[in-house]
Amino acid sequence: MDRIVKISHLLRILFWCVLVIMPLGTAISWILLPQTIHLGGSIFGLSYSPIPMGITTAIITPGIKAMGFLLDMGLVLPNMLLLYFLIRLFNHYQRQQIFSLENVRLIRNVGWTLIVWQLLTPIHEALLSLVLTWHNAPGQHVLEASFGSNNIAVILIALIVILISWVMAVGLKLQEEQDYTV
Repeated sequence: MDRIVKISHLLRILFWCVLVIMPLGTAISWILLPQTIHLGGSIFGLSYSPIPMGITTAIITPGIKAMGFLLDMGLVLPNMLLLYFLIRLFNHYQRQQIFSLENVRLIRNVGWTLIVWQLLTPIHEALLSLVLTWHNAPGQHVLEASFGSNNIAVILIALIVILISWVMAVGLKLQEEQDYTV
């Protein structure tokens, strides 16, 4: 049980750090974005860019930066919510509260948040590509979205997580019935 407590504590610290860094990193990536983009995909030699790979040229005005940031935050928020649920779950584990109805709810929420995140991803991509090419000449606007095997894999994992929460709920109910049986 001590290993669970220690690992849960470390994961909580890691998740808190990521929870803080995620929106800050998103903001910084949009602030540092140059005014014109040619062959998107990297900024200042960094491998991360808020610009989708399909956008090869774009004029980035402060208004587009703001819209891009807001659109990115629409996808960052489900991730932050996911981290929040995990922080609470590992807090319970750290306090050695392994099987509880609250943990069942948190695990179920993790699964549903993963599904929402994956369903929002293609919408985010489409809107972001449209915003980034808004000022391009006619015929050079881009509307790009994808829903691939990675999205499907995450949704399948989310469904398994939801199923596990359901099994845990049934197990808790059976345990309560057994505890009250005389």
